[in-house]
Amino acid sequence: MLFLAEKIKLPREVVELIINADIHMDDVRLAEAVRKLFSRNTWNEGLADLKKMLGEDSDGMKMLTVMLQAALLSWEKYKEAGISEEIFVATMKCFSRFVNESMERSGRYYFNRDFWTPRQLALQLFRIGELEYELVDKDTQKYVSIHIPSDADMNKVALRKSYELARDFLKTYFPEYADVKMSCESWLLSPALKELLPADSRIRKFQENFIIEKGIPDVNDYAEWVYGIEENGQIDVGSLPEKTSLQRAMKTFLLAGGKVGIALGSLKEEPFKE
Repeated sequence: MLFLAEKIKLPREVVELIINADIHMDDVRLAEAVRKLFSRNTWNEGLADLKKMLGEDSDGMKMLTVMLQAALLSWEKYKEAGISEEIFVATMKCFSRFVNESMERSGRYYFNRDFWTPRQLALQLFRIGELEYELVDKDTQKYVSIHIPSDADMNKVALRKSYELARDFLKTYFPEYADVKMSCESWLLSPALKELLPADSRIRKFQENFIIEKGIPDVNDYAEWVYGIEENGQIDVGSLPEKTSLQRAMKTFLLAGGKVGIALGSLKEEPFKE
C-alpha cells in the first residue's frame, strides 16, 4: 500500500495517518465488504458494511486505508484487462486530490469521498488526460459521464486530446461504449456563467463543446468549487470571498437574486475533429 501511496503522491502526513489507522485486510468480514465495492449494484451495501465495522472515523482515514488497499485489488483487474499503469495511477490519484482539497478548504486532511471512489475501484471511472470518464448503464441505456477534476487543465488543446484519447480507450477496452453518448452534468455548464465570464474564458470555451439539454438552477455546487465551502456547508452570500474575478462577478450575481445551478449537456462530435 505504501508503494501505491508513493505512486499517487499521497501527502506524507496522510501516509502517516493511514499507517496509524492499522487496518488489515485479513479480516474475513472486511474483505467481503471490500469485494462489494467492485460492483455498482453492491457498492453502497459494501460502504455501509465498512462503516459499521470501522466504527468512529471522524477524519475518514480508516476508510481511506481500506480504499487504498482495495485499489491494489483494482490494479490486478487493470492488469487482467490490459489497461496501462499510467491510466491506473492517474485514476487513483483521485485519493490524493480529495485529501489535498480538504486541506485547502479546512486546513486539515480528511477523506469524505468514499461515496464516490467505488467508481474508480470498480473500473467504472477512468482518468484519461485532463478529464474523467464514467461508464454508465442505466435503464438499459449506456452512456459515458464526463467529470472535471479540480486539477484539470481547461486548455482547449488539452481537452480535445482527452476526448480523443477517451474514445480510443473505449474502443480498445470497452467497445460497447465506443460510440455512445458522452454527457456532463456540472456547474461549469451553467448558462449563468455566460453572464459572468468573458467569451474567451476557458470555461466558456469548454461549454461550447456541449449541447445544453437541461438547466437545474436550485443546486449550489458553485459554493464548493468556486468558494471552497465544504460540501453541505452554510452559504452566506454576503460573506463570500472576492479573491478572483469569477468570485466577485458571481457574488454580485447571487446578491441580485441570480442562481448559478448546474446544467446537463451532451458532448458535440466537433471536439473530435480538427
